[in-house]
Amino acid sequence: MTVVPAAIAGDTVGHSVGHHFGPKTLTTRPLRRHEQRSEKAQNFIRRRGPEAVFLRRFIAFFAL
Repeated sequence: MTVVPAAIAGDTVGHSVGHHFGPKTLTTRPLRRHEQRSEKAQNFIRRRGPEAVFLRRFIAFFAL
């Protein structure tokens, strides 16, 4: 009974932390040298984000 609320809370907290700190993290010194890769990944997420989120829900079942 606790698993579902914990999963929802974890997903929500992860999204909030990433939304708040993600852009700042990408401009840190260690990640600046990967700026081109980061931009490519961000463009991919913008294009395929909804499908990626939907499919990631089922990845665990495919790995079994």
